[in-house]
Amino acid sequence: LLPKLGEYKMMVVGLTTMAVGLIGLAFSFDLLFLAISVTALAIGNGISTPSLSGSISLFSGAGEQGNNLGVAQSLSSIARIVGPVCGGWLYQSSSIVAPFWISAIATLIGVGLSWKISNQLVRRTVTS
Repeated sequence: LLPKLGEYKMMVVGLTTMAVGLIGLAFSFDLLFLAISVTALAIGNGISTPSLSGSISLFSGAGEQGNNLGVAQSLSSIARIVGPVCGGWLYQSSSIVAPFWISAIATLIGVGLSWKISNQLVRRTVTS
């Protein structure tokens, strides 16, 4: 899909699919809807993760790619540690659906940021 759609469209499709899955999780009160929501979340993550790495690579100079990808992976690891703790706190202190709504909003902010850099990303993809 990446050669046909490009980094930007893959990133937007993946992040949007993740947001749909997260919103679906907030409404999942039966097993079928839960399965559909988790599947959308997994597919979105599978689509967006490689395109995010590719986008970081496209925005980095040849001498910076390894460093920038390493920083991105480190931040991703930190998010995997801090995210469940914050989600547990939201679950306990607010509601059982709060972690999914907050995550969906954060993911949609990622879609907005992707849109903001879209012209630069398309230009870099075409020239590379």
